[in-house]
Amino acid sequence: RTRQTRFISRCLLEYKKRGGKWVLLTDVDEYLVFNQIHDDDPAVKNGGNGVDPIAPRRRLPSLQRDITILDVLEKELRQIPKHDNLPTKLKDSSSMSSLLSGPCIPIPRILFGSRESTLDSSWTPMAPHPFNDEDFVTLRYRWHTERGAFNGNKYPKTLIDVTRVSEEDIGIKAPSIHNPIEKYCIPDPPHYSLSLFRVNHYLDSAEAFYYRTDARIDMRECEECYAKKGL
Repeated sequence: RTRQTRFISRCLLEYKKRGGKWVLLTDVDEYLVFNQIHDDDPAVKNGGNGVDPIAPRRRLPSLQRDITILDVLEKELRQIPKHDNLPTKLKDSSSMSSLLSGPCIPIPRILFGSRESTLDSSWTPMAPHPFNDEDFVTLRYRWHTERGAFNGNKYPKTLIDVTRVSEEDIGIKAPSIHNPIEKYCIPDPPHYSLSLFRVNHYLDSAEAFYYRTDARIDMRECEECYAKKGL
């Protein structure tokens, strides 16, 4: 983990020196997607002032449209009256604008487990001919943990605007990939329903899970751990 956290800081510093702006910090088994509203979404009630707190999510484009994550992010940021560098932990995290206004945007995760979707009676193929769902992790595994629940999904990942943080803020060793800049990033997941984006985290097959070698090698060699985590 020390190698990873040092690499994160070096990456942020290097991208800042090159004049870059946004850096996404995720793992190779994770995918950043639009947080579309689904039937099993956590219930969010309208505020007393008549404002729909998830209105921006209702504007998210369908997958068929040629619109990127960056397109949506920049459009929504233009609608926020003022950006500030107030540490995120001091902000009110109960609104979407407060989560977007700082240089560190927390993104909730959903864990997709090891349950084979093709074995489900309600399964319908999604891969275009001549491909098969079994050939794609994102189609082979569609079962996931409860949206917005901490158990299973755990800590958030982040989008960092390196133009708005100093080299001193970045430092030489990030606290973690979930909280890369302690001054601006919140350690706990944001309210799922208020996030424009989410990270889909795939456990993958048992073969792929056991093949990996990282800091969690003891867990990856445990068949019981895989079964418990995946279901």
